[in-house]
Amino acid sequence: MQVKRTTDHGKPALLVSFPLPDIDWQKELTEAEIAVVHDVLAGLSNAEIGDKRGTALRTVANQVAAIFRKLGVSSRLELSLCVLTDRATLRRR
Repeated sequence: MQVKRTTDHGKPALLVSFPLPDIDWQKELTEAEIAVVHDVLAGLSNAEIGDKRGTALRTVANQVAAIFRKLGVSSRLELSLCVLTDRATLRRR
């Protein structure tokens, strides 16, 4: 987290930013984990991902936890931001 003092229309303000890790997210993950990321981005729950992939709910939960750990994120929102703000991902869309 970075905090910077600034002004906004002459009033003191703080600018808070959360830089994303500088990593190639796809190189860090297995093929199965990349597929899970795409399902997470599609809004599927762990149970829905398990049903779609034919895997146990616990397996999907473990994969999501591994993805979070490898990418340094702690929520599905952070994961989405990490993936969707990656310039290489945006070029492929």
